Amino acid sequence: MNQTHKPPTPHPTLAGVYVLLAGLVGGLLLGPMVLGHFNAQMYQGLFPNPTLLKAKRNDITRTRKVLEQTDVTYVAMQEFDQQRQAELDAIESGLDQTQWTQSLMQALILGALTCLMVMNLTDRNGGLFGRLHLGAHVALAMWLSLFVAQPYLIATLPTVGLLLPIAIGVLLCLSLVCTSSKSQPHTEESDVAR
Repeated sequence: MNQTHKPPTPHPTLAGVYVLLAGLVGGLLLGPMVLGHFNAQMYQGLFPNPTLLKAKRNDITRTRKVLEQTDVTYVAMQEFDQQRQAELDAIESGLDQTQWTQSLMQALILGALTCLMVMNLTDRNGGLFGRLHLGAHVALAMWLSLFVAQPYLIATLPTVGLLLPIAIGVLLCLSLVCTSSKSQPHTEESDVAR
């Protein structure tokens, strides 16, 4: 019987840990400590703070209501509206971008959970298992990167704040799945024994 030994498949845990560490470092680089410090305008363009934007929008609305209740002419009200329209458009654009980022983060968590569920249905020694495992880690790393880059999300967006326990749970599930699966060397003997 010809016995050829194939090298054991590397345990995917280390690759996943490296990917998660890269996501953490990416979030720190994109966050207020690095990008926000060196280029605050770019940081605010990438990650607008929804609390500040809503406060600005409320101030403009309040000012307009006060002007309506006073003896301000129609022409003055039109001038006020024209002056503030560009600012209101920028505020709405920033709020839309924040909503898009929140949706992306939720999609990344769902993608990681989907990879985890499909991964549990596949053969642990197969190549698909390793790719799904790495894919779940990549999705979680991207989520972690976006989360770390925007520390105000914990307080301002409660739905994203609730995703943190889910992400921790997914990480724990992934680590449990990886540690419980013992990667055995793949030989023809083990195939014959089955």
